[in-house]
Amino acid sequence: MSITPEPKRKRKVLKDIIPLKTPFTIFIDTCDKCVFHCEFCPCNNSIDAKDVRHKIMSFDLFKKIIDDMTYFNEKVRVVSLYKYGEPLLNPHFPDMLKYLRDKNICDEIRVTSNGYLLNKKLCEKLVNNGLDLFRLSLYGLSNKEYFLNTGVKVNYDKLKDNISYLYNYSKKNGGNLKVSVKAVPSFITSDEKLEQLNNEFSNISDYLYVDNIYDLWPKYSFANKYEELSYAQRKYVQNNQISLCSYLFTTMMIFSNGDVGICDIDWKHETKYGSILSSNLVDLWNGEIMKSLRLKFCQSKTPPIEFCTTCKKIFIDNLNNDRELIIERILKNI
Repeated sequence: MSITPEPKRKRKVLKDIIPLKTPFTIFIDTCDKCVFHCEFCPCNNSIDAKDVRHKIMSFDLFKKIIDDMTYFNEKVRVVSLYKYGEPLLNPHFPDMLKYLRDKNICDEIRVTSNGYLLNKKLCEKLVNNGLDLFRLSLYGLSNKEYFLNTGVKVNYDKLKDNISYLYNYSKKNGGNLKVSVKAVPSFITSDEKLEQLNNEFSNISDYLYVDNIYDLWPKYSFANKYEELSYAQRKYVQNNQISLCSYLFTTMMIFSNGDVGICDIDWKHETKYGSILSSNLVDLWNGEIMKSLRLKFCQSKTPPIEFCTTCKKIFIDNLNNDRELIIERILKNI
């Protein structure tokens, strides 16, 4: 049985290279609406901050973001056209993808999707317009399991056929697109189920793995009935956040309404420090507001943003013991 997670990028020691003039990763939330009602996700299960959520990004706003990115002094490593909702709900998504690819301002373009809206024509556009990674969030291995997990009637065989078409179209037409299938454990309840997952998807995906469901979203709780599985990819959360947030130094989050924040699990826009509607993206990343925020996070073990105080996310880069060094580098603007 071959369960193959996505490969990890070769990493540098973060404390030695920050502050960065160009973020490593930019999340662009092209749409934070969703058709599914998964109980572990706040998207459709909370009324909080609905005045700024559930937006579909306009193509003009997206172009402004991408045009701003051309002024960074280096290519962005990864642009993720997803953060919170279902990106394929945006009718302009294929054109957005092509606009970004044509600008040649990032090394890799990724998207995470539930695959519900895939069809052959859209699959072809994703490949032809330059997507590098399509990550499918898989919520069942049957119509019944999908309905139990998402509250939506899904034709499972059709979904699987579309993933197969996407995978094979890329391979046959010289595309760079890789298909990654990330299964949630609510339906992987035995080794037999794991074997079924492998049998049905290992030949139509480049990467295939199981990720546990965690109570990850700050200020949103659910009854987590999903047990941690030994074959899940890795642990994402801990009981208490003990590390300085590395997203401050590596990642930008651009919400569908143009707000710019720190974090990809900030579903309420509470880490917002600016707006692309009134500022330049490069100025926001390298400006005084963000510099001040980084210093405040370094100078106190209690995050200066209240939303962040309940964060349990595990960061690969543990910067907790490097605060003084980072403060020095920020002040010197190395």
